[in-house]
Amino acid sequence: MKGVTAPVELGACAGIAPDGSLAAQSSFLIDRTVWNVIYGSGKFFHRLGMHLVNDLVDIELKVVARLT
Repeated sequence: MKGVTAPVELGACAGIAPDGSLAAQSSFLIDRTVWNVIYGSGKFFHRLGMHLVNDLVDIELKVVARLT
């Protein structure tokens, strides 16, 4: 994001679906401030009140590969 790189570690579950395709999925959180996305962050700005934006972003990822 914004030309900043940072490592992300995640765990995933993988397996074979009933239709024979390969599938993997993962759910993880990232802290957007690590990539200098600080808009509305309580870490950098005080007294935001109702304009506070959560720094943690929940990502759910699912990948399906169908073999042909």
